[in-house]
Amino acid sequence: MGFPHYSTDCDEYHDVVFDHPGHADDATQRLVYGLKYRATLSSATLQALDAEAVRAHLKHVQPEHGGGSIFDPELPVLTKLSALGEEFGEVCRLLTYDGGRVYKLDDRERRQELMKELLQTANVALTWYQSLAGDEED
Repeated sequence: MGFPHYSTDCDEYHDVVFDHPGHADDATQRLVYGLKYRATLSSATLQALDAEAVRAHLKHVQPEHGGGSIFDPELPVLTKLSALGEEFGEVCRLLTYDGGRVYKLDDRERRQELMKELLQTANVALTWYQSLAGDEED
């Protein structure tokens, strides 16, 4: 079974069939699509996202951290929206003067911090998505 993706006119889903969780290997993507970069999530990125989802869940189910998980379909939408906004705000803070210094891609420490915040933002968005999709994805 393929995974859905948007067509070039962005108004309908199509199934794409590749071998590894719905993705073509890097070389195939570059050949077929003429890309200079990878256009699917790597296994390492998916593993990091999964680890972040578990970490965040275990942290936020604790009463001192709010007692709720974004995975929980019963968690109020405004709570989920607040969590997503907070994480996105952290990304914005890093990329603006509020971050204490101008962001530079070659600054390893800042790059790692940005990657962490982007991962946390993606985690909130995707665990929220999963809480809406429920068991439909299994």
